[in-house]
Amino acid sequence: MEIKVSVILISYNVSQYIRECMESIVNQTLKEIEILCVDAFSTDGTREVLQEYMQKDSRIRLLDDTKKSCGYSYNLGIRQARGKYVGFLETDDYVRPDMFERLYDLAEKNRLDYAKANHIPFINVDGKYRCYEEERIFAWNETLYNQVISPFYYPEIIGPDHCMWNGIYRADFLRQNRIRLNETQGPSYQDHGFQWQTICSAKRVMYIDEGLYFYRKDNEAASMKKASGLVKDFYEYMFIKEYLLKRGDITREHWWAYFGKMVWSVHTWCSNLLVGGRTLPKEAYEMLSEYIKEFQEGLAKGYISPVKLGFDLYWEVLTLIKSKEIYLLNMYEKVHGILDYQDRIIEWCKQGEKVIIAGAGNCGKRFYSLMKRMGMDNVCAFADNNPVLSGKSLFGKEILSVEKACEEYPDAFVVIANHDHYMDLLRQLRENGIPERNIRYYRITGMEF
Repeated sequence: MEIKVSVILISYNVSQYIRECMESIVNQTLKEIEILCVDAFSTDGTREVLQEYMQKDSRIRLLDDTKKSCGYSYNLGIRQARGKYVGFLETDDYVRPDMFERLYDLAEKNRLDYAKANHIPFINVDGKYRCYEEERIFAWNETLYNQVISPFYYPEIIGPDHCMWNGIYRADFLRQNRIRLNETQGPSYQDHGFQWQTICSAKRVMYIDEGLYFYRKDNEAASMKKASGLVKDFYEYMFIKEYLLKRGDITREHWWAYFGKMVWSVHTWCSNLLVGGRTLPKEAYEMLSEYIKEFQEGLAKGYISPVKLGFDLYWEVLTLIKSKEIYLLNMYEKVHGILDYQDRIIEWCKQGEKVIIAGAGNCGKRFYSLMKRMGMDNVCAFADNNPVLSGKSLFGKEILSVEKACEEYPDAFVVIANHDHYMDLLRQLRENGIPERNIRYYRITGMEF
């Protein structure tokens, strides 16, 4: 059998998720694949599940990660791959049944170095439902979809296209360009370096505006949940920096993207870590000094400026350079101000016997997920003016027109979860008899999950 795509899965103690992941890959519509499972000697039953699938499906091979390094595991898989293309799948995630067929056909038809799609982050909501929210790579410039481009000349791609597992890569392209992942210990964001190498080396790529990969955001054991992430991320940035300096053809715009991504990483890590208190763990706090040195270099060379970062992030960089303590205090106040905002609207909702969420889009889904996370169960319906949604359900709750929701639940508290049409919805609710005291507005905070 000609192997069209080699799919590399790496695992360590993911028994809770491994079956869903494996079912999604063995049932792909593209049958001419090989499945390379690289396991770091799992102790929770994951390895036994892989062996069970291997006995039933001859396309599966089980390899050993003897270094407990995600980078080593992926590099091993790439070396062992026999397919024309290589794809990746994290073992707490899953993929759409036609993902590899769609991307393979696209790559073959257009002679691509790689083909990629959007991905869909999700979380479980109260054990029965899932909250899905597609992340569109080119929401800011849709013209980049469905056309062959040379990504080196689009360094701004590196921000929104931040993962390696939403695509397939021509194996010869990876080998000819000596693209490899950094073999640091554990999960250490080694996909960042892979992204830079592929974007800087590829000549022909294409992105499609479809969500094919489902990315789990509520795995408490994931690397994004650990305090060591800020430290590991720094070393991956140094790996990337060494690569960029060796190339000799990197432009100012690439360095803007490099430093911009680093600034955003520090912002994100500190925001996450400060949820639990005013200080960072010691290793993370000490690593801020190394980031400061990089930011000072970026400022001196003109690669960090408000032109690309925006004034809020630029101000954060200047504050961090001036004082780690002031920076962390400001970040703590910002994070807990957002949490306080969420707590206040949740407390208000508790006063109502029934709650209507006006908006069945991403904001409405996020707010419902937040309510469930806070232990609330008094949402009676969603209200939305989109006629396509009317009569359907979301998380088991009926989606009604705004007029019908007001008619059926005249005493309900209503949370407007639609930023773009807030005033229109407010007027509509008033016209349909909902008193002002029973209406609140919710805006996405980014901290619902």
